[in-house]
Amino acid sequence: MDGIIQIGTGYTLRTRVPIVTYEDMTVQQTKVFPYRGWDLLSERAYRSRVRRQHAVYEQAVACCLTSQWAARSVIDDYGVPASKVHAVGVGCNHRAPESNEGKLQRDWSAPRFLFVGIDWERKNGAGVLEAFRSVKKVAPSATLDVVGRHPPLHEAGVTPHGVLRLDDPVEIERLSRLFSEATCFVMPSYTEAFGIAYVEAAAAGIPSIGTVSGGSEFLIGDGGLVIDPYDFQALVSAMLRLCDPRTAARMGAAAKERSAMFTWPAVAERLLRALDGEPADQPSAIPGDTRFAAKTSH
Repeated sequence: MDGIIQIGTGYTLRTRVPIVTYEDMTVQQTKVFPYRGWDLLSERAYRSRVRRQHAVYEQAVACCLTSQWAARSVIDDYGVPASKVHAVGVGCNHRAPESNEGKLQRDWSAPRFLFVGIDWERKNGAGVLEAFRSVKKVAPSATLDVVGRHPPLHEAGVTPHGVLRLDDPVEIERLSRLFSEATCFVMPSYTEAFGIAYVEAAAAGIPSIGTVSGGSEFLIGDGGLVIDPYDFQALVSAMLRLCDPRTAARMGAAAKERSAMFTWPAVAERLLRALDGEPADQPSAIPGDTRFAAKTSH
């Protein structure tokens, strides 16, 4: 065995084989960006998890994170050298099929927003719905498709789809069609460590409206907008901006181009480079993203 990719740092491995860790956030980040369940930990249990995570980082030859946001915590909160930390991204789990010409045939003339999220509350589904009401007054042709565990929805322009399972070919086709027809993906979560849905939207060729809370900006880049999820007017403004066909199409093209960097084979390649300790491998392994590298250079 040449090496081990350790998913998560909640456990330790007794081995002399080189280890590379891979995860989406650190334990210390849960204090500021709480996820369900972490608030149930006692202070003693929390400190124990932090110590264990630090020990795993010390043992690893490289620490790989899904975003620059999480990578910064490993450096700042755990004292791990920047040269050992890598933001490698995530891959796409669902990809909408393309046309025979290899390009998505999409009607950008009327704004069609798409929300996909199992956790309605954390993903800020109610905020999206409220913002859509304001958008609808300015752009009457706008529509909103909602996928996930949402409450009953009976509003003009809003189409509820419930949960669409990825193990059902019929429901996969429905989800693919929604991504293919949408002009903007909107999911301004209150907390989002990374959000694979943004990568899936980018792969479909549509821009995203994401959140500044977490590592989503790293995935979205110039292929969309990020906002404060608690700033209602910012959400309305972002949705109105992407009602413009040219703006949506331009950002959608940028998102599509960027999506090539976020595939599981590409992530696997970065993880293997980190395992090999290649000196050319920068803290930000994503081409074109220099912000993280600049912050951690010495």
